[in-house]
Amino acid sequence: MTFEPIFEIAKCQMIQRDELPISGVEEYFEPARPAFLYCILSRNRISINHEYIDFSDKHVNLEFLINNKGIYLKERFEIDHNFPDLKELKINSDYPFNDFLIRDENGTALYGGKAAYFPENTRLYPQVQNKDFLDYEILYIGQSVTEDNNVPVLKRTLAHSTYQEILEDYNRKHPDKELYTFFFSFRQKALLDFPALVSVGDRKKLLKHFSKKLFYPNN
Repeated sequence: MTFEPIFEIAKCQMIQRDELPISGVEEYFEPARPAFLYCILSRNRISINHEYIDFSDKHVNLEFLINNKGIYLKERFEIDHNFPDLKELKINSDYPFNDFLIRDENGTALYGGKAAYFPENTRLYPQVQNKDFLDYEILYIGQSVTEDNNVPVLKRTLAHSTYQEILEDYNRKHPDKELYTFFFSFRQKALLDFPALVSVGDRKKLLKHFSKKLFYPNN
């Protein structure tokens, strides 16, 4: 008999450190298939140009800044909108301009969030001129679940000394970069090839016990 294991990513979630308390990571991953591994990722810091905004009856134009060792690369985006009779738009954002809200003349929030995520939007990404600076660098790969102890991913990750050292050291040396944590769980499959001489009954018996061992996550 030949055996070929196959592992696929079942679920994944990427967040920044300040988003951990509101991310719902523990609830997002199934108890029977928790986030086995996590990666610490780095990417150039992205902020919004809070002094630039333009709009028409159909579009809102914004400018984002990619920090590359203190040199800011400008990325302008044209965003479709269906807000009738816009008279005024204003960007509300505080230094270092990583988070923002766009409000109209009535103070109603129309757009907002973290500047870091906007260039990755499927509708905006084709407009990006400096796509290489949206790539992520893997700094560390850690295991969040062990064979003996199915530790909740956040508890293990936040308390991990290596994780803390990377955050502190990297932030100090690379102020132009931002850090992300990427959690993911696995879906397991297998290809089994039985010799012809193995009976159907033996095949079913083996598969029954085999599946319990292979597909139970803590194994």
